[in-house]
Amino acid sequence: MINNGKLDLLAALMIPGAAFAQINEGETLGTSEAAVRAALESQGYAVLEIEVEDDEIEAEVTLDGTAYKI
Repeated sequence: MINNGKLDLLAALMIPGAAFAQINEGETLGTSEAAVRAALESQGYAVLEIEVEDDEIEAEVTLDGTAYKI
């Protein structure tokens, strides 16, 4: 018999995308377009567009069919 803790762990391991890291507000992903793209793609995001404005890098991405602006 598997106890509840082990069952929860097994269920979490079977959920697609559960291993993706969360990006938090204010977090720096890189200082160049290439670094930001690499950081996002390594976490499973599909990068649609990257713009640089006022020394900030903004990316439009999707993850599991949901669009985000980071």
